[in-house]
Amino acid sequence: MAINKNTRYLIIALTVITVTAFGMVLAALGARALGGAGFTAGASEILSAEDVIRPTIAKEEKYYALPGMESQKNALSSAETGVLKKFDAAYTELKSSEPDSDLGADSSGGYGALKRPPKKLYGNAAFGVGSQAGVNSKVSRVGSPALGVNAMMGNFAESQAFAEGVVRARGAYAIDAESGAVIFAHNETARHPIASMQKIMTALLIFEAVEKGKLSLDDDISVSERASGMGGSQIFLDSGTVHKLHGLLKSIIIASANDSCVAVAEALSGSEESFVAEMNRRAVELAMDNTNFVNCTGLPAEGQYSCAADVSKMMRALVRHGEYFKYSGIWLENYVHPDGRETVMTNTNKLIRSLNGCDGGKTGFTNEAKFCVAATAKRESMRLIAVVIGAESGPVRFETAASVLNVGFANYENRRIADADKPYMTLEVKRGRVKETAVYTEKSVYIFAKKNEEKDVRFEVSSNGVKAPLKSGAKVGTLTVYVGGDKYDEVALVIRENLEKSRLTDEIKKIIGKF
Repeated sequence: MAINKNTRYLIIALTVITVTAFGMVLAALGARALGGAGFTAGASEILSAEDVIRPTIAKEEKYYALPGMESQKNALSSAETGVLKKFDAAYTELKSSEPDSDLGADSSGGYGALKRPPKKLYGNAAFGVGSQAGVNSKVSRVGSPALGVNAMMGNFAESQAFAEGVVRARGAYAIDAESGAVIFAHNETARHPIASMQKIMTALLIFEAVEKGKLSLDDDISVSERASGMGGSQIFLDSGTVHKLHGLLKSIIIASANDSCVAVAEALSGSEESFVAEMNRRAVELAMDNTNFVNCTGLPAEGQYSCAADVSKMMRALVRHGEYFKYSGIWLENYVHPDGRETVMTNTNKLIRSLNGCDGGKTGFTNEAKFCVAATAKRESMRLIAVVIGAESGPVRFETAASVLNVGFANYENRRIADADKPYMTLEVKRGRVKETAVYTEKSVYIFAKKNEEKDVRFEVSSNGVKAPLKSGAKVGTLTVYVGGDKYDEVALVIRENLEKSRLTDEIKKIIGKF
């Protein structure tokens, strides 16, 4: 039966609409869309190329190759051709900006498809055509259309579009823990309640007090009636009971125990109010300009606030205490009370079980603050910190933090420029039994930078020389590192052998050796 021109156009239009709608439904469900492709950035899950469902409608040339479409190029609407052009342009731009990036065909209801499957497919889509980008492509979606959301891997730190498309929170921030370099910022100085993330400062002050010898982790802590009645998240301490500090500290870090916080605060400073004054004093020292603490627990209180950037500063200070990680990575443990009663402590930071390298962090939730998290993860020599304030739900805060951290690890590196395990130089030993000695940097020196980014690095050595006798570990100078003309780091130069003073016989041998 012959089909007239108008009928043919109608069939073509219905076919296009049906295929596109089917692709959008799949994308809305978080599935890999049959009719589209998306660029991805960040990941809570990595899928192999074999997991990618190849689209039935590929790019423009294949679109026209469908039955009855060979001569119908002019039948496409301007909007349809515009989408195809935008897809092509975005695909070309992303490939040229980061040729080694893993691209993914995922979570999109658009027309285009990748010509070849990617090596890896990341579950956190940041760019798609015609649908929504999935924070987790199997389950959920971010609330904004993916079209136009641009989170190209090479420009992640500057990408406001990434924040608009992926960050469903009041504020977010990510830094390198060693240098403090910022890799992502979204409303980072906006003041908001942060709920139990305030306990980061509580834990920090406890570790610092132990380090200064003000108290010991084995000290006994008595629980007041006020502490036992705090409510909220707690381990149900009984008034009048006595507990070891290390146990209470563990319950604060793992289970966010309010009763333990107040008990320790009273023991350390005499009252919670005095302890809070110390919290605010330390906040000033850390340049936390948008923070004010009213209590040590994070329970709602008028005039209490912080911001994503400030939370990262106190988290950065906390992770410098190695003892912290003895507690922060524990997932499940029972707290044993003096009478033998047990309270199950479950870590509120779910990322320690789901995110590669995550070994610490602190969550927070109140109706006022919504869902918050500060998370830290270490991969190889690099540790990053991400903060999310005021997310819509618990899963969203974790997904957002994971996305920010994953993209950070994918695009940045800690480049070692001085290895503490290898001699940096040798110096002459004056009046020593040996003529010279190897000199090492006291610690390894790293430069935090984007991958493949060249840095202008200059070293400056300052030393008064080496004069025996000296013991192993003695400082004999300073190495100053400059990056781009600015002072970046300063590290001591040390020796790693005992240097004995030359004896008379040694000096005679030296003189004879010259002839």
